[in-house]
Amino acid sequence: MIKIDYIVGDSIAAGIAISGFSLKRSSSYGIKSTDEKGISKVGASPQEVLGFLNEIGSDKLKSKNVILSSGISNGATKIDTVKKQLEFLKSIQAKVYLVGVSNNPPSNIPALKGMNAKLEELAKSFGYKFLGEFKPVSDGVHPEYGKYYNSNIKPVLQSNEQIDQQPQQNTTQNTTQNTTQNNEINENQEPTPPKAAEFDSEKIYVFNVEKQGFLSNKDIGTFSIVPINVEFEFEGNEDEILLDDEYIEVDSFAEEEEDIILLNIKKYERPTTETTNTETPIEGGDLKNKFISGSGIQILKDFIFSGESSSYDALYPSTTYKAKFGVTCMSQTIKTVVAKTSTGVNGNQTAVGRYQNLALYILGRATTCGISHNALYNEKNQELMGESLVQVSAGNYLSNKQKGTKAELEKAVQKLAQVWSSLPAITEVKSKKNPNPKVVGSVETGKSVTFGKKFKGAYAGQGGGHQVGELVQVLIQTRIALGFSKPSYIPSYYKSS
Repeated sequence: MIKIDYIVGDSIAAGIAISGFSLKRSSSYGIKSTDEKGISKVGASPQEVLGFLNEIGSDKLKSKNVILSSGISNGATKIDTVKKQLEFLKSIQAKVYLVGVSNNPPSNIPALKGMNAKLEELAKSFGYKFLGEFKPVSDGVHPEYGKYYNSNIKPVLQSNEQIDQQPQQNTTQNTTQNTTQNNEINENQEPTPPKAAEFDSEKIYVFNVEKQGFLSNKDIGTFSIVPINVEFEFEGNEDEILLDDEYIEVDSFAEEEEDIILLNIKKYERPTTETTNTETPIEGGDLKNKFISGSGIQILKDFIFSGESSSYDALYPSTTYKAKFGVTCMSQTIKTVVAKTSTGVNGNQTAVGRYQNLALYILGRATTCGISHNALYNEKNQELMGESLVQVSAGNYLSNKQKGTKAELEKAVQKLAQVWSSLPAITEVKSKKNPNPKVVGSVETGKSVTFGKKFKGAYAGQGGGHQVGELVQVLIQTRIALGFSKPSYIPSYYKSS
C-alpha cells in the first residue's frame, strides 16, 4: 500500500486526515492545523493552500506522496492558482493525489459546476492522480469522509500504482511545453526553489504583527488594514459572504497557535461518517463530557444571549421560528432548520436560536461538536454550538493558554464582536461597504462609541446595548470563575464582585 507522506489543503483535506488517517486536525472554520503530515485549514482558498505548500517547503516535500485538496471550493475561479500548486510540486518531483470536489455543488457557488473535469485534466497534464468527485452531504460542498476514503482513496493506495510523473499526451501543446520547461528536473540539477505566493492585487495583505517592532514568523494571511495602534490586528471577510444587510457575522479567525486551547476536558472530534435518517432524531452528548460544567462559562454565554435573542426559538429579525413556520425550531432536526432558514425572511441567510447561528454555519458547527445533522436543534444542542463558538473566539484568553495581557484582552473582545453583532468592538471591520473603519471602543477606559441609543459593534451600521467595559468585566469574571489565574492586565474600572 502506498504510504502518504503529506495531506495538505482545505476542510476536505482536514476531513480526510481525520477520517482516513486518524490525524487530529481542526474541523472548525478558520482554524489552521499543522502536524508532521502537513497543514489544513477549513475555509482555505487556493492561494492559502499554495502558501501551505511553500511553508512546508521543497526539502520536506521533495519526492513525497502528497494528498492535495486544492481549496478550489473556497475560490472556484482560481483554477490558475491550483495549477501553480501543481507546478511547485512537480518542480520538486512530488507525487500528487489530487482530491476532487462536489458533483452537486450549492447554487451559491455556480463556478464549481464542471470543476471535476477541469481538475482531472489538470492532474493528468502533470502526470498526477485525480481521486475523483464525490456526492456531497447536505451542505453541497463536503463528502462523507469515510465513504470517500474507502471508495476513492484507499483503492488507489492499495493498488500500489506509482505516479507516472510524466504528463499525458492528450494535453495541449502549451501546457506540455510549460510543464516540461518549467517543472522537469534533471538528475544532476537542484530542485527549483519554491515560488513566493502570488497575491491577489484586489485584496489587502498585511503582516501579523505580534510585538511592535518585530514581525511574526507566522503565515501571511488575508487581513483588513486598520488605521489604529499596531497592537490591534483583527481580520474580517464580510464581503465574501452574502447575508442580510442588517445582520452580518464572520466565522473566520486566525489563531497564533496551531490549535486553540479548548476549555473542555475531552476534545470532541468530527464523526467519520454522516448519520443516516432516523425516525427519532439523535441528540448530542452531555455538556459535562465536552466542556467544563458549572457557572463559569455560563456567565459569558448569558451575557451574549442578553443582547442576541429573546429565546431558543428566536428568528432574525424580531420574530420566532414558530411564528414563521408553525412549530418551534427546538422540535425540528438541525438539517430541517437549515433548509427552512437558508433563504431567510427576506430571501437571504438568517439567524436562528438562542445564539443566533446563521443557517450558513449551523451544519458545520454541529459537525464540529459531534452532533448529527438529524439531531434536534434543541436547547442542549444550541448550548453546545454556542459554547464551541465562545471557545473558538475567546478560549485562549479564558484559560491559562494566555497570560491575559491588554492586547490579548482586546483580541478576545474583537473576535467575539465579529461573531455576535450585538457585542461591542474595539474597531470596525474594513470592507467594501466600510473602507475607512474607525476605532469604536477601548478596554482601557471601557467606553464605546455611541450609535443612536446603542454602542457600535464590529460592522458599520450595527451595534448593541453593551459597552466594551461590560464585556471586559464578563470576560475577566469568566476566566476567574473557570479556575484560571487572574489576567496580567486588569483595567481600573473592573470590579471583582
